[in-house]
Amino acid sequence: MKYGNKISSFSKISRRSLVVIPEYLSMLSFNPEVTGAMFWLSLDNSADIKAGNDIKKLAAEHNIKYHFAQSKYAYDFLTSLGIDNVFMLSDYIGEMYFNRPNNGTKKQ
Repeated sequence: MKYGNKISSFSKISRRSLVVIPEYLSMLSFNPEVTGAMFWLSLDNSADIKAGNDIKKLAAEHNIKYHFAQSKYAYDFLTSLGIDNVFMLSDYIGEMYFNRPNNGTKKQ
């Protein structure tokens, strides 16, 4: 692999592990001894949201303890549902992109 990431099977994940999955894999269940986290890349990709499922209930059923939101929109949506342990997790955007005349977008 390009970055040399280690791949582990679920059988080798220890109790102290935090397993982070994207929202479109929300159907995965975790061993109760493993802490799960959902990374909300896009609310539009979630089959659970599209189906109107109770996200808070599903998180409890699937042992999801933390939610990481890539956007303020996702963060606000998740917290509005009363979900605890929601954190922003996004890329750093340097000041140089905000100070450019066209805000970093290409001209059409």
